Amino acid sequence: MEKKVTKFIIMSQLRSGSTFFADLFMNHPSTGFFGKNPVINDHFEILFTKKDMTAKEIVERAFLGNNSSKVSGCKVLWYHRKFGKKAEEIFEILREMEDLKVVFLYRQNTLRVYLSHKMALLTGRWKSTGQEDGQNFTVEFSPRELLSVFSSSEYSADVWLSMADSFFGCHNKLFIKYEDLDNHLERDYNKVCAFLGIEGSRSVPIYNSNLVKQVVRPLREVISNFDSLVEFFEGTEYVDFFIE
Repeated sequence: MEKKVTKFIIMSQLRSGSTFFADLFMNHPSTGFFGKNPVINDHFEILFTKKDMTAKEIVERAFLGNNSSKVSGCKVLWYHRKFGKKAEEIFEILREMEDLKVVFLYRQNTLRVYLSHKMALLTGRWKSTGQEDGQNFTVEFSPRELLSVFSSSEYSADVWLSMADSFFGCHNKLFIKYEDLDNHLERDYNKVCAFLGIEGSRSVPIYNSNLVKQVVRPLREVISNFDSLVEFFEGTEYVDFFIE
């Protein structure tokens, strides 16, 4: 009799802690997480453009796991669906997997999402193992630029999460907020473990990832026109993004 393995995805958006969060479950002994093989990337993106694999083959590869896996999963970013026809087919296959569990990891502060993305683009650093990476980084944003960002499906959790939640309809879902991980990592780690039916931190210590935040300085030090932006957005629904 074939062993039933729970399949799951960590669904997130860019610059929202998904690599760090996936790292925890990639190193859990009960998971077959796409990326445990160091030759393979930690999410679908490397496969989306492979011309020698169909969408179905890509999904099967992502959930391959191993003989000891209780659960099998991978990380998927919502914007991956824009990678072309094959990406759309992959998302449709995922949606049709009725037993697929979906862990949504979202970052509420859109300003920090955008700032992190801007820093990665300008410095060429997409992962950080040392907080010194961004110590000399400064940037200036125009109000018009941020108004566009704050309502964008690429950056705003309110926008993309609503779309992704609707897309996966009646799937079994769990929502984890990035901002809670600093103070409640063990709690949220155990939430996901319970959701997936695998051992929590009492049995399996949380993996000590070497990934750290790239932007650790106060926003006022990183955004050169911070005060004028706060004045512009005062009284709007976006003002909380500027609170440290």
